[in-house]
Amino acid sequence: MMTSHLFLFTIGPVQSFIAQARKTRDLYAGSRILSELVHEAIRAFEEVFSSGKVIFPFLPTGGVLSLPNRLVAKVTADESELRGKAEQIQRAVEQHWQALAEEALKKAGVSTKPAGFDEQIKALPDIHWVFIPLSESDYAQAYLRLERLGGAVKNIRPFAQMEETGRKCSIDGVNNALFCSWRSTPAYIKNPTRIRGFRLSAGEALSAVSLTKRFYPLEDGNFPSTAEVALMYDEAQLTAEEKQRLECFRKLFDREKVAEACIEMLTNGYKEKVKLINPREEEDWNDEFDYQMLFEENLNEKNIPNQTQRELLQDLLAPLKKRLQTRYYALVLFDGDRMGKWLSGENNQSRGDLEEFHRVLSKALDKFTRAAREHLNRENGNGQVIYAGGDDFLGFVNIHHLFGVMKHLRTEFDRVVNQSIAGYKKEGQHLTFSAGVVIAHYKTPLSEVLEKARKVEKAAKKEGDRNAFGIAVMKHSGETQEAVYKWDRDEKSPSGCSNWEALECVYRALNKGSGNFSHTFIQNLTTEMLGLTGRDLRNLPPGDEREAIGEGIRLEIQRLVDRSWKNPKKKAQEEITELSDKVSQLWEQVPRDSDHRPRHFVHALHIADFLTRKTTQS
Repeated sequence: MMTSHLFLFTIGPVQSFIAQARKTRDLYAGSRILSELVHEAIRAFEEVFSSGKVIFPFLPTGGVLSLPNRLVAKVTADESELRGKAEQIQRAVEQHWQALAEEALKKAGVSTKPAGFDEQIKALPDIHWVFIPLSESDYAQAYLRLERLGGAVKNIRPFAQMEETGRKCSIDGVNNALFCSWRSTPAYIKNPTRIRGFRLSAGEALSAVSLTKRFYPLEDGNFPSTAEVALMYDEAQLTAEEKQRLECFRKLFDREKVAEACIEMLTNGYKEKVKLINPREEEDWNDEFDYQMLFEENLNEKNIPNQTQRELLQDLLAPLKKRLQTRYYALVLFDGDRMGKWLSGENNQSRGDLEEFHRVLSKALDKFTRAAREHLNRENGNGQVIYAGGDDFLGFVNIHHLFGVMKHLRTEFDRVVNQSIAGYKKEGQHLTFSAGVVIAHYKTPLSEVLEKARKVEKAAKKEGDRNAFGIAVMKHSGETQEAVYKWDRDEKSPSGCSNWEALECVYRALNKGSGNFSHTFIQNLTTEMLGLTGRDLRNLPPGDEREAIGEGIRLEIQRLVDRSWKNPKKKAQEEITELSDKVSQLWEQVPRDSDHRPRHFVHALHIADFLTRKTTQS
């Protein structure tokens, strides 16, 4: 008997699969692989359910870069066929994953699979699917039951038993390591497969899953490293002659272009004498360029074992060192607020049109992710999107562009998404997002930066009560500072950025090139706050005493900002008033229920000061 059903098909694990990364290409490849598997699930669904209709996600024509990890669709079929058809879709996804793994082996130059390879690949991905009967007028209720049952199925968490002993993978920490670099063999690996070239670091040991990510084919053969993101602004400021020298530097990592680079060095006067060699005959010639090589400390024997290559690179880099100094970048993570309420129809005018709303929302979210990619990318020199699917976003941002990029994403999300669903939502309801922003040194382990980003995003949702941002700095010294604020003075505003702009105002005012204020007011305010609250910078005393202290702080801000003006011969009261107002705003706008109001305030000022120092070349 032919009946209608709602179908949910999910692929995981999402967070761990993407986040298990040592290099940015691992991170990006993880997100791309999951999107590719979802795309394969949709293709297989349309093949086995020819009359079925995909509701979520929206699948546009053209390339698919990011998709959420779930498929929701309507199907009409004989109940006895449902399981078999779902299993067909599952097999198609599993076979595609196996094909990706085997293609990665070829790219790594491995002709024979090592023992345990297939077992590790078959342990992933985690696939779950559910069907719920659907009547013509029952979409909303059926969707709620589908979500509940889908969650219950996931909680069962079946797993395959695998007995593995020995060295674990450097990336996932779970599977046995099967592969290592040709340059060294880490301890406790039995009969490892050695990978030629420099794609694997000397001490790395990878499982089958991690090797698949490391050798996943990228559009232009690479993905920006944290060092490249950090240096994007600096590189854009180079003169034409300096860019030519930099290009010559890069050619020394391309075995086919080394002779060309040597001739350029002689022709352009970079060196008086160059010994021509054939790098194809030099096994230790590093052919994996990374922007971290533009920092002198990385041109060492470990990274560049070939002495001739190392000396040529050092000579080329010498005049560029002072121009390429930014060592910090930002990782941005955000997702939609209260998405469960939006998808259940609780924030809608009528739940009767929930199916149509899902289609409209899915299309709007896809449009936003494409707009985000158009704005944030290597070509624009401001960063690179890692993942943008549905209401989830993960990306790298160059810190010189951080304030502008975040404002753009915030206002674009409102313009694209809220305007698209305007006819469905209740009056006064807006879809917003909460963000976690982490500024980190390019050498800080990527897993630690991702973990911190998730924590500050959760703080934005909890302490900021959503529609908020958390921002943190992970200094190379190990010190961490973080603060949480609503995006705007108007807590419900879907696009306002007045609190973010207040932080930006402090950043601009302290700029060594164009700012007119010293950071002494921040140091003095910090000292006074510590005196009032103690080392933990917890809240002020309750009641009338707190209000009196708060008023005193506002007056002190005005006094200290005025004193920090750097040019006594040319005092601009308008600038002084603006900065004191913005600093006072940051004091007043700390989330009301926060137990650490002074800490958020003080850390916000120090973060602005830190960003100023790291984006101003000496």
